[in-house]
Amino acid sequence: MRPARSATLAAIPVLRSMICKEAHIWPPMAGNLSVDPKLTEQALQVSGERTKAAAVTKALQEFIARRRQ
Repeated sequence: MRPARSATLAAIPVLRSMICKEAHIWPPMAGNLSVDPKLTEQALQVSGERTKAAAVTKALQEFIARRRQ
């Protein structure tokens, strides 16, 4: 028996959060953050990421991982 359509639609946010947990912040955080441009450029160079947002996200993930060790 197929689940009701409303139950299927209700599961989408849960599935999205499970699938995209590592790749995205859900819900997206809005706002401005002032970061030293020199640090941002260095982070872009050493991270290999293509965008500033990706480089900052990667840096924060690595920072958190080191602190949790």
